[in-house]
Amino acid sequence: MRFFWFIYDLISLCDFVYLSFFIHFVISGFIYFFFFFFQAEDGIRDAQESRGLGDVYKRQVVQLGNKTVDWQDTFRIFLFSRSSDMNLTPDTAPLVTEVNFSVTRSGLESQLLGITIQKENPELETQKVDLLEQEDALHLQLSKLESSLLADLANSHGDLLQNTQLIESLNQLKTQAQAIGESLVRSKELQVELDKKREVYRPYAHQGSVVFFLTSDLVHVNRMYQFSLADFLHVFRSTLETYEAASGGEDIDQKIAKLSIAMAQRAFLDTSRGLFKIDRVQFAMHFCHLFFPEEFPAAEWSALIGSIVGDEEKAKQSLPSWGTATVNVVQLSYVMALENASEVLGRWQLNDESFWGPWVKDREPERLLSKRSGLSRIDALLIVSCFRRDRLEALMTHSALELLKIPALAEVATVEAVIAETKCDVPLLLITSSGADPSMDVQEVAYKSVGRDNFVQIALGGGQTDEAMQQLRRCALSGDWLFLKNLHLVLDWVSVLEKEVASMQTPHENFRLFLTTEAHDAFPIVLLKSCAKMTIEAPPGIRQNLLRTYSTWTEDFLSKLSVPQSQMLFGLAWFHAVVQERRRFIPQGWVKFYEFSQADLKSACDILLAKSTGKSVDWVAVQGLFESAIYGGRLDNDQDTRVLSVFLRSVFNDGALSQRDIKLLGSTMTTPNTCDHAKIIQHIFEKVADTDAPTTFSLPENADRAVQETSGGRY
Repeated sequence: MRFFWFIYDLISLCDFVYLSFFIHFVISGFIYFFFFFFQAEDGIRDAQESRGLGDVYKRQVVQLGNKTVDWQDTFRIFLFSRSSDMNLTPDTAPLVTEVNFSVTRSGLESQLLGITIQKENPELETQKVDLLEQEDALHLQLSKLESSLLADLANSHGDLLQNTQLIESLNQLKTQAQAIGESLVRSKELQVELDKKREVYRPYAHQGSVVFFLTSDLVHVNRMYQFSLADFLHVFRSTLETYEAASGGEDIDQKIAKLSIAMAQRAFLDTSRGLFKIDRVQFAMHFCHLFFPEEFPAAEWSALIGSIVGDEEKAKQSLPSWGTATVNVVQLSYVMALENASEVLGRWQLNDESFWGPWVKDREPERLLSKRSGLSRIDALLIVSCFRRDRLEALMTHSALELLKIPALAEVATVEAVIAETKCDVPLLLITSSGADPSMDVQEVAYKSVGRDNFVQIALGGGQTDEAMQQLRRCALSGDWLFLKNLHLVLDWVSVLEKEVASMQTPHENFRLFLTTEAHDAFPIVLLKSCAKMTIEAPPGIRQNLLRTYSTWTEDFLSKLSVPQSQMLFGLAWFHAVVQERRRFIPQGWVKFYEFSQADLKSACDILLAKSTGKSVDWVAVQGLFESAIYGGRLDNDQDTRVLSVFLRSVFNDGALSQRDIKLLGSTMTTPNTCDHAKIIQHIFEKVADTDAPTTFSLPENADRAVQETSGGRY
């Protein structure tokens, strides 16, 4: 029997070299191990497809490409791939036996337990390894004794009972076997004792396994949400190291509980950085459901997510008088279909119209539920889902923040901060959405970090793939930074890029590779898993928008400004946040989605600083440039242009800045009278609400009702 190992880059029956090798192995009947980097789209599928075996002059033949070759029954082919989405056609699937060597829940839990013990109590792990090695050695000795016994019996002659030498040998073997058996028994007892000590850390390892597989399931929401085991193991180990450095001696159970929540926080925030904001609430709730199962009983959770069948007619007949206008009959039918429905509805007391009548009309009804005794967290979620679905997203967000003990569903992370965490051998993939372009941010960081001469950026989509590959190899050797934009326009070439990155020798320590793409279902999974990911979109809410802006305006930058200039920039940051957030209220806010971006903010900042060098500011020029070029240049509707003009006159004038209050029709924003970065951040947290009322954007108070109902309907 002969074995052949063959490593190939791209499978195609059009490749003569590959086809020649394959035909030779089929004819010879060799066993063929084949490694490939990409999905086998054409070649290996067609090579096994059911043109199949045929008889030609009493010979078995198979059609490979355009050739008919002899078939040998001893031929075998083994395919190895790093890609997890080998979608074989129905014709090919029956001919292939798939063996999945990816990590399992129990296997990962054991691996995480080993990592935890190695960090927290390395002596236990050392004893465990030594014990396993000792057991293996004893089993090997026992096997040798059995072989020796069989050899002695086979070589003996005459009467066995008269063979004194054989009997003595058998007695010695018996004594040795008994000693080995006793050693194995003691080893098993010691192993049980060690396992009891190790089990103390298992809850933490179990929680880690739960978190990883939850993040892995995000691929069902968006194909771009691919997260590797290596990334999670880094988070897991970092949590152990960070916690050890920050904590002293304490009870082991308390330590495990604190370790678990710290790991959950870090894993959630790291993962949410790579998610679009529209999916973060859903991820947060499923994360909390698995991490805090006691808060979400299985029956009530199934009603919340709609995994049971309800009777809508029965639900309509049971509607309370106060809830007929806003009720979600489908959701209520799920609740009434529960086995413990009477118990659940008994806790709700829906007949108490004195409470529920005002509640259903309240602007933030979820706050009133927290004051009503007898209602659990899942009760509040179900009630809001049934009768005020427009507030469901707000309640889910609040619940997730409270359980995970984090200030927001995503950290305000700048491109510069993420770049600082990257490594030379891990590309940074920036997944963009409409209206968000990170090019200026990456360019600014690159110019500041490595200089203009050591930074190369290429916009793909116009035949620049060869140049991109040459620059990749050059930059990896020289330590320059490379920025490849718009990978979604060259998806066929992205597989070539992935192969080059995977096979690349360890690059220069200063090398960095940045990639941008829009979400696309055909993007290669292997490259997604090998990259650090960050979604680029406008931050949700005025407060988060302001915080992101001031994360780019550093303390050094602000310290060089005067107080009036600092106030002008705060007014600009507020204005930029307002025009971006009004896009949530289409068509009331703007008639369409306008792509206001960080580039607009940077240009507007440069103009403001340039126009404020003298004793007075030419506000007419500032307003004109903003209205005609920077922000207004994106508008194509007269009504939107008039609204923008009103906003500009309200914010950018001497009166507003001197009074420190900028009145924007229905809302008022106070400018901080300082250049200190820390004090401005504190001012934002103290003066800007976490949730935005429609009046903040000069819209009617009920303008958010339709938006909230739409967002609540997604869950």
